[in-house]
Amino acid sequence: MDKYNNVGEYLKDNDLTREDLKDLIARSALFLCTDCARNFGDSPEITEKVVEPIYFLNEIIDKVD
Repeated sequence: MDKYNNVGEYLKDNDLTREDLKDLIARSALFLCTDCARNFGDSPEITEKVVEPIYFLNEIIDKVD
């Protein structure tokens, strides 16, 4: 697995835009939330904890070069 100095390098090397990456993350988050809701239906707190890192990843993409 290649290492990159920043998000921009990764995007350029993989021919992606930030919006492409954000769309992929959003789609993945929706699938993950749906699965979590089914698996942890009695505990929304667990679903929130599982999905929380995706929120932070999205924030990193917005704020890091």
